[in-house]
Amino acid sequence: GQIYVPAINWTLFVGVILLLVTFQSSERLATAYGLAVTGTFLITTTLFLMYAEAHWRWNRWQLLLLGIPLAALELTYFGANVTKLFHGGWLPVLIATIVATVMLTWQRGRTLVTERRTSMEGPLEPFIDWLHHDPVAKVPGTAVFLHPGKDSTPLALRENATFNHVIHENVLIVSTASLNVPFVDDEDRVVLDHLGDPYDAITHLTLNFGFQEDQDVPRALA
Repeated sequence: GQIYVPAINWTLFVGVILLLVTFQSSERLATAYGLAVTGTFLITTTLFLMYAEAHWRWNRWQLLLLGIPLAALELTYFGANVTKLFHGGWLPVLIATIVATVMLTWQRGRTLVTERRTSMEGPLEPFIDWLHHDPVAKVPGTAVFLHPGKDSTPLALRENATFNHVIHENVLIVSTASLNVPFVDDEDRVVLDHLGDPYDAITHLTLNFGFQEDQDVPRALA
């Protein structure tokens, strides 16, 4: 069930070599290692308490009963290592800052792009209702629109119906989903949704893939 990404391994290799050249001794490297490990303690405990509250529905007193002793112990270790910040401890802080900046920037950008795309596309259900009350001409053939989900309307589909006043006799809105399993059986590959009307032209398909599978949409559709 492991995922091997060669580029990541080569990046780690180069990083290890750079660390060896920069710090030159395990004693100097230990200062960076100590801050990284104790910082990981704090992050892991915080994430666990957040999970316990959100998923296990722990009460506030349960969170405090476990969190306060752990935080006191881990903050003590972390505080002792902070004194080594300028003797090698800067390295994990620098790496964490770069990685967090990239991740947060990517997440913020993805949110902005999704919001703009969704506002342009509009919701799918009112669009289908509009087709029922103001039918447009249907042309032969099947149109496939890759789309993140079924909440909004594929922009190409909306534009074709609005400006050209036609849709294909079969319209498939196709979304892909990555499941937390290595492989998905073929009988579980496709989830079909007629969107309330099995007789109109529009059907939504969800194609399920495991994390070790190539997301081969044409093969899954076949």
